[in-house]
Amino acid sequence: MDYNTRDTIPNLDSVIAGTRINIPFRCDCLEDGDFLGHDFQYEVNSGDTYGRIVTNYSDLTSIDMLRRFNSRYPENNIPTGVNLSVVVNCSCGDRDVSEDFGVFVTYPLRSEENLTYVATTTNVSAELIRRYNPDMDAKFSAGEGIIYIPGRAWCSCSLVMCLLYFARYNA
Repeated sequence: MDYNTRDTIPNLDSVIAGTRINIPFRCDCLEDGDFLGHDFQYEVNSGDTYGRIVTNYSDLTSIDMLRRFNSRYPENNIPTGVNLSVVVNCSCGDRDVSEDFGVFVTYPLRSEENLTYVATTTNVSAELIRRYNPDMDAKFSAGEGIIYIPGRAWCSCSLVMCLLYFARYNA
């Protein structure tokens, strides 16, 4: 977990509930290029429901996304031990906004957060966050949803390597 700071995670053997951690992942074209995301495989435990899985993934996915990618399994009676596709949306930016950013943090909002808080804690200007997330006002009002936080990756490497570099050194 060296892409998270000791301030965030002082004990590598445990993480305090509610702590934000950075987990790098590749942003792929899914559904024949319909959208960008990553497909995490999740092994179902006894008593899991789609709602519980969404909560376990900090609302980075949704019940609708779980239904869409796991239509073989019922929402509330999933067989223990099967693997589900947990799809998380991501972003590779918007050249109309800026070509300076190619690495983005998929950031699940919490009910107590506002734009000023997110801008301060991520060290990214509120205006830049707003430009990459034109629909964010409704998400902040609802206290939920995903926004994308731009970051700089100054390496000339593949997106996957840049994501790892950004998460490791600039998070």
